[in-house]
Amino acid sequence: MPMLPGRTGTPVRAGRCVLDGRQRESEMDETTQCPAVLLVGAAPDFEAVAAALLERGVRCAQAADAGRALAGLEGGATPLVVLADAGGLGERGGHVLARAAALAPEARLLLLCPAEALAGIAGALNALPPHRLLVGPCPPERLLEAVLVALAEAEALVERRRLARRLARSRAALRRLGARLQAHTGGLDSVSGLPGPAHILARLDELLRMQRARPGMVAVACLGVDDFRLVNENLGREAGNAVLAELGARLRGLELDAEAGRLDGDRFLLLLPDARPGAGLERLLENVLAQLSRPFVLGERSLQLGLHAGVALAPRDGQAAAVLLNHAESALHQAKRGGQRRLVFYSDDLARSASVRFALRSELPAALERGEFRVHYQPRVSVRDGRIVGVEALLRWQHPLRGLLPPAEFLHLLEESGLIRPVGEWLLEEVCAQARRWQELLDRPLHVAVNVSPLQLHGGRFAEALAAARSRAGLDARRIVLEVEITENLFLDPRDGALEELQALRAAGVKIAIDDFGTGYSVLAQLTRLPIDYLKIDRSFVLDVAVSAEARSLVRAITALARGLHLAVVAEGIELPEQLGALRALDCEEFQGFLFSRPLVAERLGALLAADVRAGGAGLVLRHEPAYEEPFYR
Repeated sequence: MPMLPGRTGTPVRAGRCVLDGRQRESEMDETTQCPAVLLVGAAPDFEAVAAALLERGVRCAQAADAGRALAGLEGGATPLVVLADAGGLGERGGHVLARAAALAPEARLLLLCPAEALAGIAGALNALPPHRLLVGPCPPERLLEAVLVALAEAEALVERRRLARRLARSRAALRRLGARLQAHTGGLDSVSGLPGPAHILARLDELLRMQRARPGMVAVACLGVDDFRLVNENLGREAGNAVLAELGARLRGLELDAEAGRLDGDRFLLLLPDARPGAGLERLLENVLAQLSRPFVLGERSLQLGLHAGVALAPRDGQAAAVLLNHAESALHQAKRGGQRRLVFYSDDLARSASVRFALRSELPAALERGEFRVHYQPRVSVRDGRIVGVEALLRWQHPLRGLLPPAEFLHLLEESGLIRPVGEWLLEEVCAQARRWQELLDRPLHVAVNVSPLQLHGGRFAEALAAARSRAGLDARRIVLEVEITENLFLDPRDGALEELQALRAAGVKIAIDDFGTGYSVLAQLTRLPIDYLKIDRSFVLDVAVSAEARSLVRAITALARGLHLAVVAEGIELPEQLGALRALDCEEFQGFLFSRPLVAERLGALLAADVRAGGAGLVLRHEPAYEEPFYR
């Protein structure tokens, strides 16, 4: 007889036995106690099916009735397929099928039922375990085909479960091997080559215990890379790992009495024992950041990445490692939000600020439901004739207790919480509806711009949402020209569908502007292939344009670049007539800023538009009021 694999992988001889609870045919031995197919009943065609199975090398067993079948199952037989004659099962038939299902969950149950008896046993069938019903009469060929199909399904399930068990054992072995390897290497992080989180935090515990016995402080500096996520997403994880490895090498090369380790992602920990608070420590850490921030060379690409640090001091800010790490991370978060401040020390004020951020984030969902968000509009004005050529929509939050909040207070919280999409869609609907009301006032096209987060462009829904909002508002594209403003950080290496979204917007007649140009990643090499129409010069470049030759040279270079690429230029943050005069001499087309108007509610902006229309080509008189507080500019 041919040899077949058994249920446990042991070779089993093909054969046939009769299950009667007492004896087996002599041709069966101890290896055949696990038949693949069990035939229950005395259906006339079962003999032919059993013979055909034996010819194919399939081991099978046969029981004349339910009692014998149940005895065989109790004796240890666990078949993969049970083919039972419903007419021969009797009262104990349900027990047979239930026992087979319990012993072998992967078993397939086939029930042969004469057509004329089907109506009489319908209720009993519902009480049986899951099964496949074969309505007779069935010729032997059909029965054999059904058994072989069921057997293949059951064997495939057994094999999948066997492989799953092997995979689970392999994974457990890999985890044990990884643990031994980490212990052997002293807990080193495989990417940066620095101690991993468990090792560096254990070292912090040791330094804190030593510090309690002597004067002085321990400085805990948490370091983070700016926009490191963009490196991974746009240049690939291999490039991200190369940056982390280089950072590890630079930290190891610091000539300091300090210890460094990697926490996770782009966060590193620098421990300085015997630190002395004051200007000396601040200068030392600023120097560390300068050394770590040198350009990273990745192949032919030179990447400039900024680093920030948050610092907590023991025992002043806490005496437990977990508390100090939490405070250092809070200071790092504040440093990343603070723009030019790369280094922030933890303080009680910072703790209160973190508490406010937490409270604001928890209140954002309700703010959207209660309609607390507002839109203010700042005019964009022609440098040549002083006429309003567009408006920029700026989001505000009318907090019930804290008053009107600028986006700097909550925009990052919208992005972190995932609410940037629903709030962004609400903003589109609100701006389009308002633009429709202004449409009737105008004697020329008006550009209406909205700021867009990179997260809104990833996923392929923004262009569709804007088109739907424009259609519902009934905007005339010849009179209201929609624009979206994005930051140049989006174009480190456009992926994730952002570039496709912008191309879809451009195809729909929407203008694209790069906001705060010159403050993020350089996109000069990509400007020729990006679907953009405007460059908006950041206010930091025009602040001294009236008094600094260097500032004028920089603005002149940006306007010349834009002109060569057929892009319009808008200068932001204009507050003084002298700045406007300098921009006019530099051929800058448009500006916005407090010199003309601060951001206004829709009603006041509508009145300003109406006055501009009445003034005709003369333009409006510029404002000469003191500049409003900084947060309300954006």
